[in-house]
Amino acid sequence: MSGLGFLDLVIGLIFIYFLLSIVVSIALEIRSRAKRLRAENLEAWLKDTFEKEGLADKLLDHDLIKTLVKKGRKPSYIPDENFVDALLDIVNQEGGGDSTYTVESLKSTLAKSQVLPEDLKRSMLQGISEAETKARKFIEAKKEEVIDELTELKDGMAKWFDNCMDRIGGTYRNMQQKWLLGFSFVVVIFFNADTIELSKYLYNNKDVRDALVEQASRSTQDSLTLAFYTEIMANEEPDSIVLKSDDMALIREIKSSVHNLEEVNKQLEQLNLPIGWSTDANALNTLPWKKEGNPILNVLLKLIGLAITGFAVSMGSPFWFDILNKLVNMKSTGAKPAIKNKQT
Repeated sequence: MSGLGFLDLVIGLIFIYFLLSIVVSIALEIRSRAKRLRAENLEAWLKDTFEKEGLADKLLDHDLIKTLVKKGRKPSYIPDENFVDALLDIVNQEGGGDSTYTVESLKSTLAKSQVLPEDLKRSMLQGISEAETKARKFIEAKKEEVIDELTELKDGMAKWFDNCMDRIGGTYRNMQQKWLLGFSFVVVIFFNADTIELSKYLYNNKDVRDALVEQASRSTQDSLTLAFYTEIMANEEPDSIVLKSDDMALIREIKSSVHNLEEVNKQLEQLNLPIGWSTDANALNTLPWKKEGNPILNVLLKLIGLAITGFAVSMGSPFWFDILNKLVNMKSTGAKPAIKNKQT
């Protein structure tokens, strides 16, 4: 096999990994949405961080937050400005303040607050102090720019909240990792996606390799793949910041994911690959103990082939999408011709 043929084989395998990883990602997303795991993860962090005097429940029940989602549901995402405004409003009310507040009134309220975590309280007071110092220096320097001390405080709190969201996002991904690995092996076994058998098949069938490369090239640009990559792989939260007024919203979301799953399954069927299980002894994808040769060796090779695919698929859709793009671009670009020196 030439170098170009080997590249086609690699692209074909990676395209199969990519399609299977999409199936796994959709399955994980269906589970996540059905069990509202993101919302539970966020609520757990709020209750752990703001445990005093039921502050977490007050935050979740504040109009600036509870109106982000349908009545009776908990948000899986809170914009930082909503969080900051809700928290300051609750702290202001706790201190018996007016409906509006200023930096000066907040200083007094924060110092007496019994509900805020001590480290956050110190950070907020420090932020106010730094904003006042900055504003004073600008005045002394007679600069035209005006420092809004309250805006400076809110920006600092927003950064703190965003950093916390990054950390709990990492916690959520770690929680999902074990499910990702488990789902990967279930999907691989269901489809009988054996890397060893697939490699042999692609090695011996140039037409199939060419068809795979062509479909891989199309799939990195078509609407299904790009929409899926944008919505699920980038971890967007389309259901979190839009008010849902329909009780069937969750069902529609799951149906949409199932539709994507069906589209991926169609792509796999069109490839005519030796995937799936067969009881025909003459089929490439037959049960390993029905194949010619040593049954024990056949079973061992099957387990190794499935394990390779399972671990590959568990790398995730974004990983294979990026590699597939690079390899497809490499093939389409090809080797650049050498530039000849001009003869003078």
